Amino acid sequence: MKRENRMELPASSSNLDPQAPGVRGWIGLTFEVLIITALVTWELSKYAWDRFEHMSGRARGAILISAAILLLGFTGTLIARALHTETPPTIRDRIGMAPFSLDTRPSLSLVDGSFIAMPASFGDFERISGEPADASLSSQLNLCLLDTTVGPENVCNIQIPRQHLGFERYRSGEGWVDVAVAQIDSVANADETIAGLYRYARRIGHTGNFAIYGVGPVDYFYGQEPGWISFAYARDTWIVVISTRSPAMLEQAITQFPY
Repeated sequence: MKRENRMELPASSSNLDPQAPGVRGWIGLTFEVLIITALVTWELSKYAWDRFEHMSGRARGAILISAAILLLGFTGTLIARALHTETPPTIRDRIGMAPFSLDTRPSLSLVDGSFIAMPASFGDFERISGEPADASLSSQLNLCLLDTTVGPENVCNIQIPRQHLGFERYRSGEGWVDVAVAQIDSVANADETIAGLYRYARRIGHTGNFAIYGVGPVDYFYGQEPGWISFAYARDTWIVVISTRSPAMLEQAITQFPY
């Protein structure tokens, strides 16, 4: 008699055995629970369908109408929520949004109706000294805003008179910022002044991220010139230019400046 040699594989324990130790047992137990839940659901649905088929026509009609009303109500609720969801702002709206919530800040005040009341400190920034800072050592953009001459002598060719001026230098840690402010006689002239500042900043360096001429409640732009980076904005009849050497210091000052 010829003998057949066959290789027999060892029996492996199933991963779905709930009696298995460790994680395999939990997997098996979960699988059994799912099967039982599916069978119970199936049996209950069959029972409900049998009961439904043995109901009178009027009762079945009432149930179908109620289900349709519930479905329509749920669908209507979803549609109503979709219609009342706030639509995203348009590109024009996004461009017009004032950065750093500048449109919600209070205006600067005047002392005795003439001098601008510059803060002694704001946020992490302290005024360097009680003596007036030397504005001639500041950025060209600040010098342009503070230049009150009208005519060919004006350094940046802005022919709008500035009624009131203010300038201070503030320190925070190892850095510092210069803040120049001016009040113009009207909103229209303030718009023209900030546009003139923008044109000047573009001539002497680079500009970016700007909204000029009534796109939103605040007109603003960044300007970069050799050794300086500035942020200028106009709101109502006020114009503010903040200048420093470091972009990080500039963002900190803009965020913390209260006006």
